[in-house]
Amino acid sequence: MMDAKAENTFWRDGALSLRHKKWGYDLPALDMDFLMIEYDHGIPVALIEYKRETTEAIAPTHPSYRAFKKLGDLSKLPVFTVRYAMNFSWFWIFPMNDLAEIWIPPYSKITESEYVTFLYFLRGRSAPESVLASLVGLEVKP
Repeated sequence: MMDAKAENTFWRDGALSLRHKKWGYDLPALDMDFLMIEYDHGIPVALIEYKRETTEAIAPTHPSYRAFKKLGDLSKLPVFTVRYAMNFSWFWIFPMNDLAEIWIPPYSKITESEYVTFLYFLRGRSAPESVLASLVGLEVKP
């Protein structure tokens, strides 16, 4: 099994986000916490914004989320916001558009191995036993 490329710096440029806010009210932009384009063989299968459990929740009706949802709708992709525990003991999935609700019920709070299984499911695949086995002992039940 090939491992994903490691993150080199864990650095994000929050300064640009703060600067952009100074450019005026009429230039709204969405500063995603951690946006992932989930894909398979170069084909996007979902848009997911990850948020730590400690971040403040934003209402799905907020203009930022409406823009995120619209991007998924135009791309014909499911859009999810996923809150996660800092120890990765749970992942709480919030479907943001109609396509996302086809894949999973709203407000599903699941374990890490269940979440990994879900990500493989989005790709029409089964999670490899070796991947799930590597999580055993690391997981803490929610």
